[in-house]
Amino acid sequence: MTAIENWLTADETPLWLFAVAVAVPYVIVLATVRLVIVRIPADYFAKKTRGHARFEHLAPPLRWLVLVAKNALGLLFLVAGAIMFVVPGPGALSMLLGVLLLDFPGKYELERWCISRNSVRRGVDYLRRRAGSEPLIIEDVVEGPTARVIRGRLLIVLAAVLWSTSGVFAKSEVFHSWPLDESGWPVRGTLLAFWRAVFAGAVILPFVRHLRFRWSLVTMSLAFLLMNMTYLPALTLTTAANAIWLQNTAPIWVYLFGALVLRERILRRDWLLLLFGMLGVALILSCEFLAGAETGRTSLKGALLGTLSGVFYAGIVISLRGLRQLNSAWLMLCCHFVTAAALLPVVIAWGIWPEGHQWLYLAAFGALQLSIPYLLFARGVRDVAGHEASGLVLLEPVLVPLWVWVAYRGTASYDPPAWWTIAGAALILSGLLIRYFGAARRQLASLRRFRDVTEP
Repeated sequence: MTAIENWLTADETPLWLFAVAVAVPYVIVLATVRLVIVRIPADYFAKKTRGHARFEHLAPPLRWLVLVAKNALGLLFLVAGAIMFVVPGPGALSMLLGVLLLDFPGKYELERWCISRNSVRRGVDYLRRRAGSEPLIIEDVVEGPTARVIRGRLLIVLAAVLWSTSGVFAKSEVFHSWPLDESGWPVRGTLLAFWRAVFAGAVILPFVRHLRFRWSLVTMSLAFLLMNMTYLPALTLTTAANAIWLQNTAPIWVYLFGALVLRERILRRDWLLLLFGMLGVALILSCEFLAGAETGRTSLKGALLGTLSGVFYAGIVISLRGLRQLNSAWLMLCCHFVTAAALLPVVIAWGIWPEGHQWLYLAAFGALQLSIPYLLFARGVRDVAGHEASGLVLLEPVLVPLWVWVAYRGTASYDPPAWWTIAGAALILSGLLIRYFGAARRQLASLRRFRDVTEP
């Protein structure tokens, strides 16, 4: 984003050249989408199921080569679309084209449900009519459980991709005019937390329904406030990888709270999560401490704040146990309102206000990085099991340092992850994978045993 801004403000850069750089990806993606839609056979959606044979007229080696190339192209469009959420380009269209080209279980049922929506159907029929193609034959399209699960997974993945842009916004040089800290207080991170809450709350407000009060709302809102006051300063004081992976230790603190306070039983896979997670945290914090003592590295404070953000994140998860029946948008609005109200006196006392491009960055930070992905996640998690959703969200900490590297690797302020950050993140990720995907595998095995017993 900084590189793009510098390029735009350079005197030698013509405005029309930037317009061409933005318009060309749109034209390419739109033309490709149109080509795919026009070439779909008219009876493609007429059947309730689709055979597994693809490109059967080709020889086996060539057929596999075509399938691999098609899926590789779909993956390329999917990744390019995710990148276009932080740089100019048709991100949503590119990701849609990637989904159309990829092959995955339940895709056909999901396609039939999507094409049956009136708004989608009218657009497709218009394109096919203009190209002289026959209208699609669609009969008895009913959304099945597989389509709902696939759609839920895609929404959660998209939410994780948008969440993962936090480092891109927080590390932007647009905010370098704000001091990092003042008298030991993280100024820049606090200002980012305030304005992100303001803009995110404004986006969520229209979706709020059924306002109800519970005392757990107070606990959750305070935990959300403290999480923002620790995570965003951590992003500004240490590497993005340190901040996001230490925040994602929240499941560790949830299970420790359940075992020590609620006296809940911890399973073996939970102990493995605790072991790997605590080893990862200990490695990162100890190496940051030693590096600070030897080289003057100042990111230990950010690492400690990142760890605290994980603890407060766990407080939000624990508070949500008694708030599942309330409107999710109402819950998030309460969190953002409390955060903005609590930080407003501090912001006024500092007297530091956004200027110029900072307003645009802050609005995008609150809307694209926080409120919109949360709404997508809340919709997707209705059709996806909790442990599977938690596993899919692990895409966020993997992508956060990647987007920061893509956006700022050539700048003087870029601080790459140290070896201990990578090693600690690998330990934390291993524990999370064992916990979530181990649970998913056991549930799938139970369902198969149930099916074997019940089916004749």
